[in-house]
Amino acid sequence: MRAAIFNICASYIEGASFLDLCAGSGAVGFEALSHNAAQVTFVDSHPAARRAIKENAATLGVEDKVSITHFEKIKNPFDIIFLDPPYETELVKKFTREICEKSLLMEGGWLIVESPLQPPKEKTLELIKTKEYGNTFLYVFTFKKK
Repeated sequence: MRAAIFNICASYIEGASFLDLCAGSGAVGFEALSHNAAQVTFVDSHPAARRAIKENAATLGVEDKVSITHFEKIKNPFDIIFLDPPYETELVKKFTREICEKSLLMEGGWLIVESPLQPPKEKTLELIKTKEYGNTFLYVFTFKKK
């Protein structure tokens, strides 16, 4: 799945600011750094995941390009947001709505959602690509200001 994600955004990721929501170990965000993203912000509410991200950043020597925070504290928009919430939750709807309400994507930025559930329609998001992988989908949206 990660290969598909980075094939989709390969031409857009270099120098990009990247937000990895529901980051877990941070594998997707660290992959973004390996594709020359400028910086990655990780969000995960679980302390063990946050520790793993911090340890992985130290192991990879990329602490200066990484920040770990809570979603509520994010204020600045990103070029790319990756959202991979736990399945069977309402987090897809919650995060998608809040990303739009808080304008957390740069104009023309991409929201990539990995989920079996299609995100709700938002006026500021335009679906530009859908890829099916078994019972999981990658939805790629671009952000347009109102």
